[in-house]
Amino acid sequence: MKSYTSLLTLFAGGLLLVSGCSGETATADEQPQAAGDDWVESEINELDEKLTGAEDRAERLALDIELLSEGRSFPDVRTDLFAFEEIEYLTGLSVINGYSDGTFRPYNQITRGQTATMLVRQLDLTAPDDYELQATDVRSSHQNFEALRIVEYNEIMMGNDGIMSLATHSPVRKWHVSSCAHTQMKFQRQILVIHLQT
Repeated sequence: MKSYTSLLTLFAGGLLLVSGCSGETATADEQPQAAGDDWVESEINELDEKLTGAEDRAERLALDIELLSEGRSFPDVRTDLFAFEEIEYLTGLSVINGYSDGTFRPYNQITRGQTATMLVRQLDLTAPDDYELQATDVRSSHQNFEALRIVEYNEIMMGNDGIMSLATHSPVRKWHVSSCAHTQMKFQRQILVIHLQT
C-alpha cells in the first residue's frame, strides 16, 4: 500500500505541475520563444532585402549585357532615335551621361540657358572678352548670360532677329543638346585638321 500511496503522490504532483504551466499567462519558458520569433522575422527580412538587391543587380547586369550586344548605352535610347549616334558618341567621350538608374531620358527638358552653360563647360568654349552678345533682350544679370554670349560667338546657339530671351527659358530635349554638342565637336576637329595641315 505504501508504493501505491507514493505513486498517487507522484501522479498528483505531476498534475499540479502540468496545470500550473498551462495557464493563460506567459511563463519564463515561453519568453525565449517570443524573442526567437522576432529574431527569425528580422533575419528573414534581412535576407529578403539582400535577395531583392541581388535580383536588382542581376536585372541591371542582364540589361547592360543586352545593351552592349546591341551597341546601346541606355535602355531608353532607341537605335532609331534621331540623335542616337550623337548620344552614343558623346557618352563614349564622357561629355554627357545618364541618370543613376542607367537611363538617359532623351525627352526630358532642360532650358536653352542651361544647355549653353553645359556646352561651354563640356566643350571648353571661349569667346573674346570684347565680344558683345548680339541678342538684345538678354540682360547681363541673367544667370546664363556668359554662356549664352560664348555659344552665340561660337555660332552654336543664335538669337532670332536679335531676340534670345524667349529661347533661353524655353525647353529643349536632351537629344537636341547631344546633337548640338556633336556638331560643335566635329567643327572643332575640322579646325584642328586644318591647323595640322598648314
